[in-house]
Formats: sequence, C-alpha cells, structure tokens
Amino acid sequence: MIMTLMVVSMSAQKFGYLNSRALLMEMPEMTTASAELEVLAKQLQAQGETMVTDLQTKYAALEADIQAGKLSKIQQQEEGAKFQAKQEQLGLFEKEMTLKLQKKESELLEPVLAKINDAITAVAKENEFQFIFDQSTQVILFANESTDVTSMVKTKLGL
Repeated sequence: MIMTLMVVSMSAQKFGYLNSRALLMEMPEMTTASAELEVLAKQLQAQGETMVTDLQTKYAALEADIQAGKLSKIQQQEEGAKFQAKQEQLGLFEKEMTLKLQKKESELLEPVLAKINDAITAVAKENEFQFIFDQSTQVILFANESTDVTSMVKTKLGL
C-alpha cells in the first residue's frame, strides 16, 4: 500500500528542462550588453596601452641616460625605483580593469537573468512543473523531449 502511494505520488510530479545558456544568448538585451561591455573593454585597453607605451618610452629614456653616463649610481637607483613603481601601477591597473569588466557584466546581466527567472517561474506555475532543470549545466542524465520548456519560456519572454 505504501509502495503504491509512493509510485502514484512520484508519477504525479511533472519535470521540465531548458538550456539557460542558449536562452540567454537569444535575449535581445544581450546584444546591447555585449556592445556596452566591448566599448568599456576597448576604453580600458586603450588606457592600458597608453600606460605601457609611456612606460616603454620612460624606460628607453632611462636606458639612454644610463648609457650616456648622465646619471649617477644614486640617480639610477632612484629612477629604477620610479620605474618599478610605474610597473606596479600597470599591474594594478590590469587587475582593476578585470574587476571593472566583471562588475559591469554583472550589472548588465542581473536584470536579464531576473527576467528569465521570472519567465521560468511563470511557466513552471502555469504548467504545474515541480522542477525545471537547466540542461546547460549538464546535470540531466535523461530528458524526454516533450518536457523541454524552452519554447514556453521563449514565448513568455516574447522571443
């Protein structure tokens, strides 16, 4: 009797799956977000390249002054320390650049992901799904094609 109830209970549950990665790439907002990220990345890269060029120019001038004997040993050490500080600044800038890009990406994705999650929740409630799995995370071992809810979520999103 208990086994029968478990079987009936288990068979009444409804499962669905979708590919959130593919769905995300189809969202129109992603085109805008990608473009914004690309603009920011190019701006930051240009700043970094300017810093590298400046550093290379200063290094070449320092080398020339050393070769010409224009600097004493103490001046060479001082200039070497300044050069090393500039190199460290460049390294910090690279780290900051990565963090800025990650932060911007997160800011841009947050509303898109919230919209997708709202659509998934609506589809799940409207169609009485107990679970909807994300196929893109490769957690599913088996999925019946009839339970793919991607098209319903796309419809809910107007895609």
